[in-house]
Amino acid sequence: MISVPWGRWREVLLMASLCLNVALATYVGVQWLAPIPSGAVVGAGPGLLPLRLIARAADRLPKADADLLWRAYRAKENDVAGAQADFLLALGRSARLITAPDPDVATLRAAVIDARDKRRRVGELVIDTFLEALPQMSAQGRRDLVGLAARR
Repeated sequence: MISVPWGRWREVLLMASLCLNVALATYVGVQWLAPIPSGAVVGAGPGLLPLRLIARAADRLPKADADLLWRAYRAKENDVAGAQADFLLALGRSARLITAPDPDVATLRAAVIDARDKRRRVGELVIDTFLEALPQMSAQGRRDLVGLAARR
């Protein structure tokens, strides 16, 4: 049993809920984005969310625009992979702290905030990938990307 003063239970439960929500959001995101289109070359594992997002977007685009997006992604691929690995490690630290026999709320809070910041960094890199490719894409490709195929 975790020995936490009664006044701290609320904080511990809030932090546990936050960590579980981050884990659940990651799982749902990965499941939602599966499967990867056959044209993408990937391995297996939980760290593929950015790659799945790019693959899903590229699958909507005309070939020339998809190639632009993939080139922009490949230029950032190592940075994205490193940031995603950092996020998964931080998420694992948060999970270990939640299951500790006597969790320190301040340490747990710092770990959850660190995981959130690392997840944000992954998102920033993916957004940068799109922002680099968009100016070079065709008008039709940009419309296709946001699901606004020309209506006639």
